[in-house]
Amino acid sequence: MTKPNETLVELWIGSVAFAFVVILASIWFVNDRIAFALGLGLGCLTSCYLAYHMARNIEKALDLEAGAERIMRISALLRYGLVILVLIVSFYVPYTNPIATFIGLMGLKVAAYLQPFTHKIISSFRKKEEEV
Repeated sequence: MTKPNETLVELWIGSVAFAFVVILASIWFVNDRIAFALGLGLGCLTSCYLAYHMARNIEKALDLEAGAERIMRISALLRYGLVILVLIVSFYVPYTNPIATFIGLMGLKVAAYLQPFTHKIISSFRKKEEEV
């Protein structure tokens, strides 16, 4: 994968934007803000990597004539394993909040639902740049 495709970049933007909104909304409700921010950052970084891993394996599976289903199943299991590993690590690392890590991981789901809106916003910015 030489260059990330447009949808992957939009998923990354959506995931980071979701984490930013959660951080801004949680400032008043969380006692340990640093642990919450670190947990959310860990979850957000993991969700961005999961999106990259999924895009890379979809491209790899599309290039194959046989065995694509097997590769997709194995890669999905690897992603689930990574999510479980990150959540376990967040429980045992003292400076991360596991709930915030989970919220950051769910940022990929939110970004996937918001991708059509993100695409419209980004394409409108691109049109404005082309006009100038």
